Amino acid sequence: MDAVRIFDAGALAYSWITHQPTWRAHCREVASHLGRGGHEPKRLLDLGIGPGVSAFAVHDLWPTCHCVGIDVSPKMLAHARKLAAREPGSLELVLTDAAAMPFDSESFDSVLAHSFLYLVPDPVAVMRETARVLAPGARVAMLEPRDGGRVRDIVRAHPREPRFVGSMVGWRVASRNFGRWTEPRLRHVLYETGFSEVTLRPTLSGLGWLVTATR
Repeated sequence: MDAVRIFDAGALAYSWITHQPTWRAHCREVASHLGRGGHEPKRLLDLGIGPGVSAFAVHDLWPTCHCVGIDVSPKMLAHARKLAAREPGSLELVLTDAAAMPFDSESFDSVLAHSFLYLVPDPVAVMRETARVLAPGARVAMLEPRDGGRVRDIVRAHPREPRFVGSMVGWRVASRNFGRWTEPRLRHVLYETGFSEVTLRPTLSGLGWLVTATR
């Protein structure tokens, strides 16, 4: 089964499990790192937007930001479109591959990628294309699965949030199948594709990396 069919098949469940306050709050935390030094994103690219919760979190922070969300899954985008009808903010949804995006060079001032890069077959190609569409000096903020951490720690941290814990368990299973990131490997991909000022911080009780970098 190819990636599109996998993501289409899981779209309904993924939409349900991520459309909840704690997940949205964590998306908001990741996105907030794009606002360094008072910067307010005006045109933001959301890579692998899925059912849209990450973009809704952006609008929580910056209501006037125009978000462009891309995904390879038509069903993920259908869920995002449905949920966006009940949300404020400007959101444009585009069905495309992140390794070959139909956007002009230097056309975005920020990029958000929430749990995305580990799923793609060629991360270097995706980040090279991301660098192309970003303006010089623009920032990327990402959440990626970390090669480390224990699920029981996230259970202890969220004892009254079974839905969020369930989403983390599912993420852990998916990342075991697709691959988790070590710090050296993730840094190598970003530096190789034209990014600098790369920072990695453990998050989600050590299950994930919160990553920032500058084009």
